[in-house]
Amino acid sequence: YAGAQTMHAGAQTMYAGAQTMHAGAQTMYAGAQTMQVSTFAPGDVVVASSDDQSWYRAQVISYAQGDDCVLLCYLDYGDCHRIGTHMIRPLLPQLMDYPVYTVPCCLADVVPCGLTWDPAATKLVQEHTFEAGQGIPLSAVISSYVETENGKLAAVTLSSEGQAINTLLIKVGLALQQGKTTPATLKCEEQQHED
Repeated sequence: YAGAQTMHAGAQTMYAGAQTMHAGAQTMYAGAQTMQVSTFAPGDVVVASSDDQSWYRAQVISYAQGDDCVLLCYLDYGDCHRIGTHMIRPLLPQLMDYPVYTVPCCLADVVPCGLTWDPAATKLVQEHTFEAGQGIPLSAVISSYVETENGKLAAVTLSSEGQAINTLLIKVGLALQQGKTTPATLKCEEQQHED
């Protein structure tokens, strides 16, 4: 119990740091029209505007020379988007002092029904994490680590309000339990053949 309280206090401190960093970025980049970046390479860390007109730290995932869009991942939130190059600015040194506030991970013991995750699965996870996250505790328990082409990822079980999101994806036929055949697996396979 004392360990959980310490971890909760640490999370609150980390959240406060993220809020401070985010507020600072808004001030630093207000009206920053003249600071545009002209070249990009995968791995570059930049600041990018989002749909809400706020500035966020991001890492370039891919960019084709001459293209007017860049695929990037917002470092402190984890979502990836393709945005126009006019919405990207160089990262100021003051924002390099803050740690990255996300941890790359994957869902434990589940795989998508097809080659990639169905948009409905993505929507379900968002509804139970991002959108429900306003005051509702979200638990991520690391069950193992998996090797990927980019290194090790923590495989987590996400739970919100006592519901394991991993299990819910299987139950509604949007994921398969890794390595097992279940009624949900058969439903998932039927959906694949209909496509």
